[in-house]
Amino acid sequence: MPLVLDNREGIVEDPALLTKEHVDRVEHVLRFYDVEFDRVSDTRLLISSSIDKDSLWNFTKKAEDSEWLENHPL
Repeated sequence: MPLVLDNREGIVEDPALLTKEHVDRVEHVLRFYDVEFDRVSDTRLLISSSIDKDSLWNFTKKAEDSEWLENHPL
């Protein structure tokens, strides 16, 4: 589930971001950082449970940053 920073609640899940396009961008970020994952559907990735919530939020944030994606090609 994509994670976002809520000013009141901290890092929370945001199901509205769960689209094929978003997952494509998360896949880009994960490949850039050489994180192992399995893509099981257009909108679902399996990532190691050893990755902490802050790192997952960071991946989500980068996946939504078109400039970061452009500046970090695979």
